[in-house]
Amino acid sequence: MKIFAPDGFLARTLNRTGDLIILNLLTIICCLPVVTAGAAITALYSVTLCMVKNEEGHVAAGYMRAFKENFCQATVLWLGAAAVIAILTGDIYLLKGTASAGLEVYRGGLIFLLVLVLMVVSYLFPVLARYENTLKNTVKNAFLFCMVHPVRSLMMILIFSIPAACLCISYRFISVLVLAGISGPVFLASMYYRSVFQKYAREEREVSKKFIKEEEILL
Repeated sequence: MKIFAPDGFLARTLNRTGDLIILNLLTIICCLPVVTAGAAITALYSVTLCMVKNEEGHVAAGYMRAFKENFCQATVLWLGAAAVIAILTGDIYLLKGTASAGLEVYRGGLIFLLVLVLMVVSYLFPVLARYENTLKNTVKNAFLFCMVHPVRSLMMILIFSIPAACLCISYRFISVLVLAGISGPVFLASMYYRSVFQKYAREEREVSKKFIKEEEILL
């Protein structure tokens, strides 16, 4: 039967599952120093963005290469994003249970700002993995993607919350999370990110072709 063929559905599924487990373990190991988490997540996106189109090579080698290439930029972005999230979260916690109406409004504004930051961060590392750019332009592009697709950005946050939700339900999920708790959600998110990036790439090509045609007419 074709399902059991070397290139059949079952074999592809098992191979893809094995790759995700390898990537998850590599990401956990590379995240252990905490400071390197940004580079680890960016490297994971570099591989999964290729995986969704079956363009990946050896996943472990590709992961480590991307980790080294994006280390400096990803680390700066990670530390900056983590600091902002930590400050906002701390302020929200300190204002918990306040009786003042003004402080409650202020707390609500902080919560809104925190969600916005999380939405931007959800694009930050896939954009860094996909494009070579300056830190400023990487943040700018992540913000623009977030503003153009706000609902889907919120959905990405929900996808990334799946591992934490599973742990809240039962600690027994920890074995599953060790195997695919990071790479699984990132792979699902990469399906969306890759389609968005391809859409804008097509639009840029069409604009470029139109510009060239207009120049030819002028000449």
